[in-house]
Amino acid sequence: MELSEVAPPRGFCAAPWIEAVVRISGNVLPCCRAGRVFGNVESAPLAEIWKGRVAQEFRAKIGAGEFPSPECESCYRDGTQTTLRKDLDSVVDTIVKVGTVLQRCERITDIEINPLLVYEHGRGVKAVDVRILLTSGRKGV
Repeated sequence: MELSEVAPPRGFCAAPWIEAVVRISGNVLPCCRAGRVFGNVESAPLAEIWKGRVAQEFRAKIGAGEFPSPECESCYRDGTQTTLRKDLDSVVDTIVKVGTVLQRCERITDIEINPLLVYEHGRGVKAVDVRILLTSGRKGV
């Protein structure tokens, strides 16, 4: 079974369950689009904010099919901006390919892909910048 076969219905937003945005001000938001502030890391630990009343109420509204924030409407309307509508199959494929490269080249000590742009389902991913660190190949170095 592919990840695309278990994707949520169009319009469901998973962001408040799987990510958080911390702004330079310290404000914690459910995603980069919503304006609802869950709390501020200068007043409470991130874990406490994540599990707090405001965040729980926000998630409950999404679960009930309501718009907890005005900015949420576009995600509910067409579902194209939600995290789980992205091409997760291509992310998995990329991880497997990187693992294969690591197995075949013993000199690689680290691979960093940052960022990996993930497009809408069926449109793939793009590695914008990749850093590969190698050992010198000489014994004792």
